[in-house]
Amino acid sequence: QDAIIQEKQTGTAAWVLSKPANRSAFILSKMAADAIGILLFIILVPGVVLLAEIYLVTKSVLPFMPFLASLGLFLLALLFYLSLVTLLGVLFESRKPVLGTAYGVLFGGTIFIQLVPQSTFYLPFGLDKIASLVALEKPLPDMAFVGVIVTAVLSILFILVALFRFQKLEL
Repeated sequence: QDAIIQEKQTGTAAWVLSKPANRSAFILSKMAADAIGILLFIILVPGVVLLAEIYLVTKSVLPFMPFLASLGLFLLALLFYLSLVTLLGVLFESRKPVLGTAYGVLFGGTIFIQLVPQSTFYLPFGLDKIASLVALEKPLPDMAFVGVIVTAVLSILFILVALFRFQKLEL
């Protein structure tokens, strides 16, 4: 998370936290702002455009609730990466290891599910496939919920570790 790294480097974080501000609130407010941007500009706006395009081409509308559920799964996948880069931004002092690790997880996970297709529904990297099945009202594999749970648990774990580590960080 470049914002956290930049604020640590410039001393802005130390200045903000010298006031009566909570360190957890500092991290969570950054995540909330990014999550709102993700929800609006990466999930909702493209989702509405997609619905309009589908209607214009097919003259039919996708079932709304399954489509909304699939957007929720895409949001969960993006929140996984947001929580990961937030944690990395707390752990590292420069952008390079944050970007390298995040891209490594993204591409490594994509390659891994290509090499081990059985893992598709068990890891965060397969949520796009689950979301597609949900949107199209196709039957889900029995263990599809595992990937959703794993993604949510990892995201929460990343946030908790970032909060814990930021509490101990010397600014």
